[in-house]
Amino acid sequence: MRFFSLPVLLLAMVPVSLSFLPSVDTLPAPGVRINRVMLFRATPFEVQPGDLIVLDGSGFSKTLNKVYFNNGYPIIATSTNGTVIKVSVPAGSAEGEYKLSVSNALGSSENSGVVVTIKVTSSPQPGPTIESASVVSGRVTLIGSGFTSANNLFTTLGNSTSPVSSSGDTLTFRLTDLSLYNQIKQAALGRQYQSTLWIFVQNQHGINKEPYKLDIVI
Repeated sequence: MRFFSLPVLLLAMVPVSLSFLPSVDTLPAPGVRINRVMLFRATPFEVQPGDLIVLDGSGFSKTLNKVYFNNGYPIIATSTNGTVIKVSVPAGSAEGEYKLSVSNALGSSENSGVVVTIKVTSSPQPGPTIESASVVSGRVTLIGSGFTSANNLFTTLGNSTSPVSSSGDTLTFRLTDLSLYNQIKQAALGRQYQSTLWIFVQNQHGINKEPYKLDIVI
């Protein structure tokens, strides 16, 4: 199961302005405004044939987007804002993972280097959701749902060095388990460092759609 990287996702949240707009019927994205088609993610990850999925990206056309499932016959879809497409999984799709792509007059999302997939299954399970979080003595506790016995963390302090097990609604880890913690701690030169930790949890059922924001002190 592959998802786009954390830097791409965070970049999509930062407003960027350009002095031009494409001369086709595409709409500017509120995040990454670029003169090309990009696909960032598809939710939910696990679906059944006929289920509705939401595609987030940039450079989508108002009237004519071609959505491909494993480069199969395209589905024509519209977008009201240039960043979101809603499309149904083709009926009769066999179980398995499907690589998604979007193309229109600006080009194809396949040229972005970001791979977005969904999984068609007869018994889809929801991906992780973070409802609240707290940190005490460097130990972070996440409360939510959809956690499993093997979760990977992606944060602004780096990723988890190994999968983190969970009881299902609670997930705990130490800040020192994140790959960039020691580097940032050393750069602080013994002083307290206040930061915002953006957290994603990914497992075999997907990834939380929006990062969870937690203020921390290192």
